[in-house]
Amino acid sequence: MWRKTIGFFIVIGLLAGCGSNQLNNNAVTNNKQNKMRKISSNPTDQNPNMVDLRQGNPKTVGNDVDNAKYVVRHYKDYKDPTVWINGNNMWVTAHTNRSLTANKRMKEEAALHKKLIQALPRYDINVKIEEK
Repeated sequence: MWRKTIGFFIVIGLLAGCGSNQLNNNAVTNNKQNKMRKISSNPTDQNPNMVDLRQGNPKTVGNDVDNAKYVVRHYKDYKDPTVWINGNNMWVTAHTNRSLTANKRMKEEAALHKKLIQALPRYDINVKIEEK
């Protein structure tokens, strides 16, 4: 008789333990989903480089590249600008047909850098002028 009673309590204990584990897993899953909702509800709070799509006119990296190319093309007679963006760093390479001395090139790069900073102040901009 004791064997049946002890066996019955062991079976009840196992069933109760498995049931509570299932409830615990659901609680962990719900907690993870709630955290994901909190993270995804406002992505700009998490990463400053994320694009805020909640605005009416979203800012995108493509728009910034186009703006940088526009500034380079209209500043002087530079052709074929290349623009690379990685996070908050921007690399701009402008091409010219003129021959420039090292001193003149540095002055031109500084002036172009100043114009780009005015147009796109949120980037750390590196400017390079190459001769074709």
